[in-house]
Amino acid sequence: MDTQFIASRVDVQKNNFKCYNQNKMDCNRFEFFETMVRVANCKYKQPGITQTVSEALEMLIETIKQNQEIGQPSQLFRDELLWTRECNLTLDANLKGIKRLYNSLITTKQKKVTMGEAMQLMIETVGLNDE
Repeated sequence: MDTQFIASRVDVQKNNFKCYNQNKMDCNRFEFFETMVRVANCKYKQPGITQTVSEALEMLIETIKQNQEIGQPSQLFRDELLWTRECNLTLDANLKGIKRLYNSLITTKQKKVTMGEAMQLMIETVGLNDE
C-alpha cells in the first residue's frame, strides 16, 4: 500500500522526479484516486481475478464498503462503555479537577500531554513505582 501511495505522488518527467506535495502525509484528490486504482490493479487485475482495472476498482470499493458495514470492535466499546450515562456523569462530576490538572501540565510551548507524561503523573500521584 505504501508503495502505491508513493508512486501516486511522484511524476517522472525526463528522468527527474517531481513530487506534487511537499508534506509526506498530504494527499490530493487525484493522488488518492490514483492510489485506489493502483491498489485495485495489484490486488485484483494482476492476479487475474478481474479482466479490467475498472472491474478491479469496483471490487475494491465493494470490499471496503462491506468491511465498513460490519463495524469495528472499537465502535462497540464506544457504544457500550464509553458513551454511556454513567461515564458522562463521572466525567461531569470530575471535570473541574480534570481541567485544572490539564492546565497545570500544558505550557505555552506544549499543546498536548504525552502518554509518558500522563503515566509519570499517575505514578507520582498514586505513589506507584516501576517495581
